[in-house]
Amino acid sequence: MDINNVAELSVDFEELLELKKEKILLNPIGTLPKYSQQNIDLGLPIAIMDYQYDLVKDYRRSKKINSDRNYEQEQISNFSPSKWIYPQNFAKDDNIYKQVYHDLVVNYGYYVQQGSKYGCDFVLYEDDPDTCHSSFLLNIIDHTEKKQTLTVRELVLWQRVSNKVNKKTIIAFLAQEEKKDQGDKNLQIKYVCLDNFISDLKVIK
Repeated sequence: MDINNVAELSVDFEELLELKKEKILLNPIGTLPKYSQQNIDLGLPIAIMDYQYDLVKDYRRSKKINSDRNYEQEQISNFSPSKWIYPQNFAKDDNIYKQVYHDLVVNYGYYVQQGSKYGCDFVLYEDDPDTCHSSFLLNIIDHTEKKQTLTVRELVLWQRVSNKVNKKTIIAFLAQEEKKDQGDKNLQIKYVCLDNFISDLKVIK
């Protein structure tokens, strides 16, 4: 995990459980006092990544509105004793990691976890990670970086890792898509499996 991508540290464990029901997986990073010699089961604080932060804020806002009839008369602060905010780490609106994460969680309904364990960007679960194994390893090609091309070496490495752990490798990137009616070109998220091109992740089993 890159600490420069952490937008907030929280100690609200109840929120972690509630967000998991919304398929938003946060990242406990603290050591458990009674089990300090292991790094599999972790505890507080909880890291909220920059690409997750918008969805977390939307959840908090909706919860606040539902629980407070006088919401419009109050000023909501981003800071409380249970949080520590890192605004310099907030992802920009055009950040491809934020766009892909939002698309996978909101539009496709996947559980998405950061993928440093497998050397990829995201790991995708079709169901609760506590009850099933992940299905896909996803790598993102960032169009804002100077290096926009893939080497054969990278493709082979990604494929070998995914085969070794019995998963499929997916590459996500932004591509221009022209609307026939309007003639406008918009950047759309595309997904490519190393086995075949797909327009819908759900067709890969």
